Amino acid sequence: ILSALFEWPIEKGKDLIEGGATINASGMTVIGLADVADSLSAIQRVVFEERSVTFGELLEAINTNFEHVEALCKRLNSPIKTPKYGNDDPAADANAQWVITFLDNLLSATENYRGGRYRVGYWAMTNHAGFGRLMQALPNGRKARENFASGITPVSGVTPSLTAALSSVAKLPAVALSSGMALNIKYTP
Repeated sequence: ILSALFEWPIEKGKDLIEGGATINASGMTVIGLADVADSLSAIQRVVFEERSVTFGELLEAINTNFEHVEALCKRLNSPIKTPKYGNDDPAADANAQWVITFLDNLLSATENYRGGRYRVGYWAMTNHAGFGRLMQALPNGRKARENFASGITPVSGVTPSLTAALSSVAKLPAVALSSGMALNIKYTP
């Protein structure tokens, strides 16, 4: 019955599940894009550029949920001290672009069981909150069990300027956002 609601299964005489539809894409939804991009930026800045901590020290801080290293956690959370996606920062925006392009290239090269290609979406609905509750701390200063960023939205609280946030989002490669995206903007008094 579902095949009757799509274009071409009836004309091809082939069920939707067998690849009869015109579009046979499958997809995945990425949760925490901004968290990953900001984590890459944090590692790049504090470990490789400044050499203020070793990679081992950063891993130890993450594994202990930043216990006894609150100053490092605050430093990693600070958009002034560590590049953050959503602040129109070239380094942070480049990391977000790299993640999106990497995932699109990886998945679009893979054929699904219906003969279509995989596509990547960035629209976590509320899963970003639920999955965040299950995960450990991250290099961007996010502590264990905190929410992940949703969709293509920057991490909450690190983007004080709407225009900077929208500028970062506008730099994302649209061709690699083929399965949809959500940008959640909240204003607080």
